[in-house]
Amino acid sequence: MRVVMNTRSSLAHVDFTRQTFCLLGLPFDALTMPAIIDKLKQAIAQRQPCFLSTPNLNFLVNCLDDTAFRNSVLVSDLSIADGMPIVWLARILGLPITERTSGSDLFDCLRQSPGHHIRLFFLGGMDGVAESACRVLNADSSSAINAVGYLSPGFGSIQDMSSDEMINTINATQADFLLIALGAKKGQAWVMHNRHKLNVPVMSHLGAVINFVAGHVKRAPKYIQRLGLEWLWRIYQEPALWQRYYHDGLRFLKLLLLNIVPYWFWQQTHRTLLAQTELAKVDIIEQSGAAVLVLSGTCTHATIEPIRQALTRIATSYSTIRFDLAKVSVMDSSFIGLCLLAYSHCFKQAGELVFLNVSSEQRRIFTWHCAEFLLTHKDF
Repeated sequence: MRVVMNTRSSLAHVDFTRQTFCLLGLPFDALTMPAIIDKLKQAIAQRQPCFLSTPNLNFLVNCLDDTAFRNSVLVSDLSIADGMPIVWLARILGLPITERTSGSDLFDCLRQSPGHHIRLFFLGGMDGVAESACRVLNADSSSAINAVGYLSPGFGSIQDMSSDEMINTINATQADFLLIALGAKKGQAWVMHNRHKLNVPVMSHLGAVINFVAGHVKRAPKYIQRLGLEWLWRIYQEPALWQRYYHDGLRFLKLLLLNIVPYWFWQQTHRTLLAQTELAKVDIIEQSGAAVLVLSGTCTHATIEPIRQALTRIATSYSTIRFDLAKVSVMDSSFIGLCLLAYSHCFKQAGELVFLNVSSEQRRIFTWHCAEFLLTHKDF
């Protein structure tokens, strides 16, 4: 491996060791619930920022048409599958995303976990809901989560909800976890707008949780959750949701037929190549102030460790990354997931992400993953 480094100052950290897989344009971390809990607790203990996103089917569908919404997931520090359709797709494609990790389950596990108590701040919800959630949470003496404050800003714009007074109110509580309930798009956008001003380590939009904690909405019984039919229960509880689920379901079927099935057939015809374990080769050169990664061989989950290491080495020195794919024989969802991490790095650093010498087959693979946006020259 040949590396040519420049002298740029250290850049914000992106963890290229994350085991992420691309599903329909979004990254998903292949983590079990205990591993997620450990990462969140570690972020709290070290006071390190951790933006947690929990994409479900509605996220997937809306991110296809909303670049800002998609970017909010791509720059997250953790992205976990909150929806059985995502788990089903992962199983079809043989990805190690084996369980649904809903925001509600995650919150319950944190609430029941032993050790240091977590200071929680609620932002959002209907009038009175956050207050009720705080009261219920603090009345539970066995809970590992303690509510230290809440704000219910109503239905204003992102700017209206981002005043210095609001940010200072949140920071003054020294909260460990900021739980946001403003609607998925607005909640993600609020984090993107304000995360650099907040001193809270963990922040996440977990909109339904605040209603469950407050007792304003009852969660589906466990057997319904296990069957992947919690969406039916949500419609029963909130009938207005049926239109959203109907639209998402139709879009899901279309994606299944036009993206997932063709990629699955491609996997079957390339099993020998995909099974190879020889590590990918990486040559790193500097070209017009950018780091060019010239890749060779197979780029799959079993072979891309050298690419992870190369990206880690160059991240502190380069905001612009170029992947040369001319000598890549095959790639998979794990490699595209790694490309999404590179996109996140370039986005955060206002740099460029460019792919060179992309073959027609490689372009099809990116398209099946709804990641063709990566192949467009990205000058942030």
